[in-house]
Amino acid sequence: MNNVSNLTSSPSTIKPTPYRVQNYLVIWVDGNIDQASQDCQNTMAELRSIVKEVNVCTTSAQCIEILDDLDDEKAFVISSGALGQRLVPDIHRMPQLDTIYIFCSNKAWHEQWAKQWPKIQGIFTSITPICDSLKLINCEKNTFTFMDYYLSKLPGVGRFTGPRHFQILKNYAPSLTLFGAAALIYCLYITDWKVTNTRIPIYGRKFDEMKRVAMIDKHGQKAVDEGTASDD
Repeated sequence: MNNVSNLTSSPSTIKPTPYRVQNYLVIWVDGNIDQASQDCQNTMAELRSIVKEVNVCTTSAQCIEILDDLDDEKAFVISSGALGQRLVPDIHRMPQLDTIYIFCSNKAWHEQWAKQWPKIQGIFTSITPICDSLKLINCEKNTFTFMDYYLSKLPGVGRFTGPRHFQILKNYAPSLTLFGAAALIYCLYITDWKVTNTRIPIYGRKFDEMKRVAMIDKHGQKAVDEGTASDD
């Protein structure tokens, strides 16, 4: 693929982190990318600390070609404003495209046309909030994995479907590990169902503490047990 750089993180140079997104890739498309510049290298360093694979494109055609080649992966596209204005109409309906970030210097100008495209997450003048968004997406993805696992262990309970699992959580709390309960609580939180410290004390810990426990990476750090978190 001409002029497309596949910048997959190297285990020897970049250590795995709890935020590394799996089964996702980022496509950064901008006609003015200069990979020799310090600004570009700094941007790449931030992205590569979050995602497994980054593809750099300088034309819309290259971006579309990468998207067309995807099978099970989902893509996040980071596009410059000028190029994005032409690219977004061509890719917006692609099912393999998850989210678009417009990365530019003129936020006010590009906000006008971007409003009509739901997959555009926002207009950003810095790479840092884009990376923060990718971290959150990864956290939510991992937490739903926890949710599915723990709910599958409960009699007569299927996949997570919404607020009804608050009652399930209350019923089964004594039989769940702290880690499992935390995952359930956090999933209620990220689906915008209001759970508060006063409504759901469990194991003597408040909601904020359970959120913290749920954030632990399932493949990395050891799951917190009841004896390791502080009581309220």
